[in-house]
Amino acid sequence: MREFDSQVMYTAGDVALLINRSRQTILAWDALSDFWEQEHGVRFTPKPVRDNGQRLYSKTQVREIKKFVDSKKSGIMAKAKREMEEKKKGKMSKENKQNWALDRK
Repeated sequence: MREFDSQVMYTAGDVALLINRSRQTILAWDALSDFWEQEHGVRFTPKPVRDNGQRLYSKTQVREIKKFVDSKKSGIMAKAKREMEEKKKGKMSKENKQNWALDRK
């Protein structure tokens, strides 16, 4: 727990303890939410404030994350993860093809 702009904020580790999940899960949900927001304009979890690379959440954001945990559908998270991985693979294979074409010349 930290104070940021005279407001009590919770780190990803604090949030993880409060909702009984791992810190890595919180970070993964944030990464998936960033991707989903770029692609579809909606986030799964609230956007944290970042201070020196640390994700900070307000008390209301922690409540929203808790609601998300209680009501989340595993199918939509799996779909988001699949889309994100496919997009990564698509970029990598495109880069590999370009590099291969350059090597052949």
